[in-house]
Amino acid sequence: MIHLHACRIVYIFVLFFFCAPLLPLGSADATKAQTQLTIQDVHKIMDTIFKEHVSQKEMTTEIMHRAVELFCDQFDPHRCYLLAGEALPVISLPNTKLYMLVEEYQDNNFRFFTEVIKLFQGAIKRARDVRQKLDYKSFKDIDSTLEALKKNSQDPHLDFSLKAPFPETYEKLQLRIGVEVAELLKAKESQGIAFDEAKEDVEDALRDFENNYLYENKEGKLLSSGQREDLFTFHILDALTASLDAHSAFMNPREANNLKMNLQKDFVGLGVEIEARGKNFYISKMLDDSPAKKNGKISEGDEIISVNGQKVASWNLDELMQSLQGVIGSDVRLELKSELGVLFYVVLPRARVVISQGRVDSSYEIVPGGIIAEIALHSFYEAADGISSVEDMKKALEMLSKKGKIKGLLLDLRDNLGGYLMQAVKVAGMFIKCGVIAVSKTQDGQMHYFRDLDPSVSFSGPMVILTSNETASAAEIVTEALKDYGVAVIVGDARTYGKGSIQVQTATENDKVPSFKVTIGRYYTVSGHSIQLEGVKADVVVPGIYYHKKVGEQYLEYPLSQDSIPPSFDDPLTDIDDTMKVSYQKYYLPYLQAPITKYRKWIPELQKKSEERLSENEEYQHFLQGLPLTEAKKIDGTTAVETLTEHEADTLILGIQLQEAVNVLKDLIQLSK
Repeated sequence: MIHLHACRIVYIFVLFFFCAPLLPLGSADATKAQTQLTIQDVHKIMDTIFKEHVSQKEMTTEIMHRAVELFCDQFDPHRCYLLAGEALPVISLPNTKLYMLVEEYQDNNFRFFTEVIKLFQGAIKRARDVRQKLDYKSFKDIDSTLEALKKNSQDPHLDFSLKAPFPETYEKLQLRIGVEVAELLKAKESQGIAFDEAKEDVEDALRDFENNYLYENKEGKLLSSGQREDLFTFHILDALTASLDAHSAFMNPREANNLKMNLQKDFVGLGVEIEARGKNFYISKMLDDSPAKKNGKISEGDEIISVNGQKVASWNLDELMQSLQGVIGSDVRLELKSELGVLFYVVLPRARVVISQGRVDSSYEIVPGGIIAEIALHSFYEAADGISSVEDMKKALEMLSKKGKIKGLLLDLRDNLGGYLMQAVKVAGMFIKCGVIAVSKTQDGQMHYFRDLDPSVSFSGPMVILTSNETASAAEIVTEALKDYGVAVIVGDARTYGKGSIQVQTATENDKVPSFKVTIGRYYTVSGHSIQLEGVKADVVVPGIYYHKKVGEQYLEYPLSQDSIPPSFDDPLTDIDDTMKVSYQKYYLPYLQAPITKYRKWIPELQKKSEERLSENEEYQHFLQGLPLTEAKKIDGTTAVETLTEHEADTLILGIQLQEAVNVLKDLIQLSK
């Protein structure tokens, strides 16, 4: 059992936007390394979650209705399994039935969900029959096939988007399955995978997912009763937890491990990245200073044959990855096959591996009198050995200052999904004197002020923060705080993601217990503004790759509402113990950062200059209009115009957006003179 109350001081500072995949990623065998769940755990775990949640305190018919809907959505988000006549009676239960389900929940009775799983199992077998009859022969006919599938549909308004209406007829279900497989194959093509291998990969991935509901392993054998109960319990807890709000979630082992690595930037293992091709597994990368890299005998491209004497042919990727993790110092014996077909063995000790990728990237541009410093911070993390976002930021600034006098700073927070709240407070504190950075309000109404207590400032010149619709959570705190204090101009998408809630999580507590995260409160910036739903609005709008997509908290299911609190530029110290107030009044209050107004008055001019520049960029204007982006290429002396792939187009637009942010910063530097 997980005792969250004992951990609250540790976890209240976690503010992380964790993108859980739409499909459950737990495998039929993935729970081996963890304590198996039982039906009796559902009520106990949900009681713990209810005690912590900011607003939901007990099971209600509304929560149960959401949970039943999510139970179906998590199984069939792309509407490739269930017919409308099968799904609608499940997700449209009358109140009398919902009341009965709440009562059964209190008794740990989940017979209703057992019957729904049986419905899923029949749908899986039907979908497999349909997929077996699909006649895709090569990548070349995929695009034309997709177009033909959609054109030949008897219903021209058939919606292929996520969580669209369930298909009404078997013919429409077949059509949807054909589209899903074709699009999955196209994704494999973009990765450079051969067609036959891609077909095998796609079918294996779909079957891995389906085996979670069939309770079978890769070989089609029924799992043990304990494993079946574990998976069934996970499906129920997954739906119940997600029904509370947009960010509460029950995590399978892979999700928990990913969250832990994102927060701590380290893990215990061998330091290898593994790629699944068909039914085989290959080492695609070895991390620096890892046991695998130090061994010297392993090469990228080697195939993994067995782990500790067990053949991996029937395993899936989750199970293989978990077999490589464990206690520091314990050994793993790998049987490998080189690209030349030579079998060999290595014994590697598990060790703590530090992740350097996805932390901080820096560059600079020479300008008159110095440089423009560019720092991209990808998340807010903190681990042992002094690894943290704020320390990496300080090192990057120190290194850049050696290249020349920093005339302006561009902080790129695009797609930064968040992380530890205290790291966000410390990073924001690098650019102001003392003051409140964020305020949290928990379920009991208590307010907690997160302050920068250090009056030193790492950089006080012209500053631009570049954001996107995927800038979320802790990254939004930094953005809005520095905007509130007037020390930075915000450039990028019209608004950021809009996540204004705080979660506690158990992924970093213990690898051997079920992991979940639950929303315990809201946060506000020093202006009293809540970022929830609205996000941080850009001062100079330069849309990026999400311009034509629906991205943000407002598009999630069951988001919290928005509210506000009074501003705290003049820190009230209401949460400070009386015995400490004298120290705060003497060493903190005299150094409070006063809001700066000079940059704000230049916003209209910055906007005008940016609009003029972008209006002359033909490629960018095509992007805004939703037109395909092209490139002239010379082939055998002949110039041909080719349409850019999605990746190429995204790279182009991201580059234009970054360059325009630099241009805005140059304007700001000029105006500051």
